[in-house]
Amino acid sequence: MNDQTTTNAAPPVPPSLPKKRSWRWLQITVGVILGFVLLGKILLSFNSPDLELTRRGYLTADDGHVLEIINVGKSATKISSITINDRSDCAVDREPTAQAPTVLNIGDKKKFLTACRIVRALVKTDHGSGTYSFNR
Repeated sequence: MNDQTTTNAAPPVPPSLPKKRSWRWLQITVGVILGFVLLGKILLSFNSPDLELTRRGYLTADDGHVLEIINVGKSATKISSITINDRSDCAVDREPTAQAPTVLNIGDKKKFLTACRIVRALVKTDHGSGTYSFNR
């Protein structure tokens, strides 16, 4: 007699461990919320102030050396700096009655005399900054 025992028995099953609580749904929710917050901050950083800029001539000439700014926004705007044509030699002379920085209430208009013919103006305000271009 052959005493061969063939066992095709499966290995013993370890006792079942309690399942870890899945926090995957919370991680996805937090990720989506943070994504929307980041997107909102990026979109709000591109806000330009609600200003209307016009290039005028000095007195009657149409030489384009006067910048006229009107606040058409919903609140007062404080203009901190104006750069003309991306050049430091195109200085902006404010009106004698204007104070630095200039505050424009809704509907207020100020004129600024420059040393150069205005092609492009960068206006920095407390509501953001904006670049305005004019025809040559």
